[in-house]
Amino acid sequence: MADDDAGEALPGLLARGVAVAERLVAENRRLRRELDSREAETRDAEAETHELASLYIAARQMLGTHDPRDVLRAVVEILVNFIGAKTFALYLRDETGTVLRPVVGHGLHIEDMPAAGAESTIGQVFLTREPPVGDDIAPAPLDGPPRLAVPLRLGDTSVGVVAVWAFLAHKAELYDVDRALLDLISTHAAHALEAARLAAAGPGGSLDYASVAELLE
Repeated sequence: MADDDAGEALPGLLARGVAVAERLVAENRRLRRELDSREAETRDAEAETHELASLYIAARQMLGTHDPRDVLRAVVEILVNFIGAKTFALYLRDETGTVLRPVVGHGLHIEDMPAAGAESTIGQVFLTREPPVGDDIAPAPLDGPPRLAVPLRLGDTSVGVVAVWAFLAHKAELYDVDRALLDLISTHAAHALEAARLAAAGPGGSLDYASVAELLE
């Protein structure tokens, strides 16, 4: 009789054991999903913190000086150290307002770079105040259009363009923080450069290639 009772109880025990195991597995999966979600939130928070820190440092570098050389140096450092640009030039409009000339560069000799007219990619970015759309950051030849270009805006007016032909080898794509830094350069570099120009040369004149080149001599 006892053996019969034990035989009848065993399937019930096994069923309850299976049910408990299934609940444990389900709870383990739930906890794993919750942990993964929190890890993702932590990564997002860390990325946002890094982005904000990068923007703060970059803005402070550009806006914390009244020397045109230091402003241009800050822009170069942001492009190289924060964004990963390798070959680029910063162009400013000439006195006619229709031709742009390189005032500073990296990875190239600005003396070898021709002026950019309205028909060029650089000229179109200058005129439209809109960077070309695209995610391809493979190196581009210097005798062709830049891989990336952003306008330098002083209020509603374009005063120049930053043109990038190549990025560092480890740079596979542009991230949100890169685009935020490029936007920072686009909207604030010209303001910083104009403030530095006025501090160095006094009131009068305008922000263009000749006025800045003269201060760099």
